Amino acid sequence: MTTQAIAAYGIGLRLGDGVALTPVAITGATNATPIVLTTAAHGIADVDVITVSGVGGNTAANNTPANPYWIASRVDATHLRLRGSVGNSAYTSGGTATRNDTYATIAELTNLSDAGIQATLVEASAHDGNNWVSRIPTLLSGNTVRLDINMVPTNPTHNPTTGLEYLLLTKTRRSYLVVFPDVLKSAWWFRGFVTGYRVAGPVAGILTAAVMIEMIDTPILAAAA
Repeated sequence: MTTQAIAAYGIGLRLGDGVALTPVAITGATNATPIVLTTAAHGIADVDVITVSGVGGNTAANNTPANPYWIASRVDATHLRLRGSVGNSAYTSGGTATRNDTYATIAELTNLSDAGIQATLVEASAHDGNNWVSRIPTLLSGNTVRLDINMVPTNPTHNPTTGLEYLLLTKTRRSYLVVFPDVLKSAWWFRGFVTGYRVAGPVAGILTAAVMIEMIDTPILAAAA
């Protein structure tokens, strides 16, 4: 049977700078699935992560502690689609949308693996279990994400001043956005710490680095456009 998978070529991993931008005003929010916001000029090129608050009427547009961020798609210069959202009423007034980071694509990425989640299993065996172990899933956690890059020591996403090496040395948490190469630009978002940065420098080869990022908190996985 022919596979329905697509080529991985073109996947991008974006690194957030940790600096929230000035909120933009919201003037509308469709009562639809997904919700589309009308805003002042938002500056989002294609895919970004935002926080929405203060929307009246269609309160499903607002973020909550259980859903603290939206992955947003650009419709045009003044409209944003909130992936995975479902409207709950007509918009009445107010609201702001805040971009939580400015993202830069990590340069020279050659491989990305283990980005995902896993469940912790605990034993729940009983004496009447016919001598078989019984396990149930409990806590969910993010995996250790592994990157292979062609290392460019002066690149802002690699170097010890602003890049991945810097994040390891300073134990700094940052946001990451994986953007897939499909037409809809499916995306995964997570936060994490860089926990490993190993350089390989073969005399007759290219300079490379293997990077490990430990996922924390709750990721947003495979949000629909």
